Amino acid sequence: MRRIISINRKALLRTLAAGIVGFIMGSVFATVNMGHHVDQLIIEKENLNNELASVQKELEQIEENLAERKALAINSIAAHITFPKEKFSKYEGSSLQIELQKQVVTMLQPLNGKEINKLEQELIPQIVEGRKVNAEGRRFNLHVRTVIISQQLIIYVIAEPLTSTNENAAF
Repeated sequence: MRRIISINRKALLRTLAAGIVGFIMGSVFATVNMGHHVDQLIIEKENLNNELASVQKELEQIEENLAERKALAINSIAAHITFPKEKFSKYEGSSLQIELQKQVVTMLQPLNGKEINKLEQELIPQIVEGRKVNAEGRRFNLHVRTVIISQQLIIYVIAEPLTSTNENAAF
């Protein structure tokens, strides 16, 4: 007795359709998962690029100081940004922090290389305090929390997001 296997056309099409749907679902899941990892790597890359630029500037300043035998001078500038109410996603918050850090460091860049004992230290926070800046299409009001002056100028800033009502009340 021979058994002949017959394949029903509908069953074959269902099996093929289920396989295609499974392939598509797996591809979508893999793409979403990889997107999350790519976002994390982008943030890490930006942080490392900022760190590298800061270290390179610090190295140049130290080499200049050694060559000129200056008194203690500011070699690098670091900014730490926090938000009063964390309303942003992790990626958005990190991205905004990076952009605001760049802007604060740029504001303080003229102090780089200045001798510490010749600085008017009480004026340094006033460079940043109350400034309104734009980052990624949003406006922020900056408030200086702490300034540490040594060979590395470190400034801690609170970036308060401005809404149209906050902005009008400030004027």
